Amino acid sequence: MFLNILSIFLLMSAGWVLRRRGLVDDAFTRRLSFVLVNVFYPCLIVNALLSRFTLASLAENGLMPVGVFAVKITGWLAGAVFLRLWKSPRPDTGRTFHFVCAVNNYSFLPIMLALPLWGGEAVALIAFGALGAEVFLWTLGLRTLAGRATGSVFRQLLSTPMVALFAAGAALALRHFLPLGHLPGGFRDAGGMVLSTFKTAGAATIPVSALICGARIGAADIRACLSRPVWMFCALRLALVPALCVGFIFLLPLPS
Repeated sequence: MFLNILSIFLLMSAGWVLRRRGLVDDAFTRRLSFVLVNVFYPCLIVNALLSRFTLASLAENGLMPVGVFAVKITGWLAGAVFLRLWKSPRPDTGRTFHFVCAVNNYSFLPIMLALPLWGGEAVALIAFGALGAEVFLWTLGLRTLAGRATGSVFRQLLSTPMVALFAAGAALALRHFLPLGHLPGGFRDAGGMVLSTFKTAGAATIPVSALICGARIGAADIRACLSRPVWMFCALRLALVPALCVGFIFLLPLPS
C-alpha cells in the first residue's frame, strides 16, 4: 500500500523535475489540463460508474454528493468566520481566501490516493460525489469568488465531466430497464468495445494528474507560502475543516 502511494509521489516528482528544467511550461500544463478535464477524466467517470454500479447501488450511495456539498459548506462557513477576524485590506484577497477555504481539489488528488488504498469502487464513489462539489462550485462558490451573482447555473453545470456523469447515470437506467440479454449480440459487442475504450483512456487520469500537479508545484514561488493568509488557509483547510467534517460524518448512518 505504501509503495502504491509512493508511486504517485514519484510521478509528481517527475512533473516537478520537468518544470524546473524548463522542459514544460505553463502553456503546456494548461493544454494538458484541458485534455485531462475534457477527455481522460470523463472517460474515467463513465467507466467507473458503469463497471462498479447498478442503478440501485448508485441510489444507495445518494448521500455521497450531499456529503461532499456539506464539506464545502463547512469550509465556506469557517472561511467566513475567519475572514471577519482577519479583516483583509483588499476585497479580492478576501474573496479568494474565502473561496479556497470552501473549494479544495475534490477529484484528481482524492482519486490518486483512493485508487491504491480502496480500488476502483472508491474512484467511482469520488466521481459520483463530485456532483455535490460541482453544484457548490457553480452556485455559492463562484458567487463568493466573483463577489456577485453570475450567469445561468444550469449552463455552467454542463461541463464535460458533469455531462459524463449524467450520461453514465442514463446508461445505468437504460441497463436497468432494458437488460443487456435482450439486445442482439452485435450491440453487446459494440457496447463492450466502447466501454473498453473509456477504460483505457480513463486510466490516464491518475498519471497525467500527478504530472500536472508536480509541474504546478515546480512553478510555484515557495516564498509566497510563508505569508499569513497561506498559513491561515492551511490551518483551516487541512486541520479545522477536516476535523469538523469527520466529526459530522461519524454522526451519520453511513456504511463503512
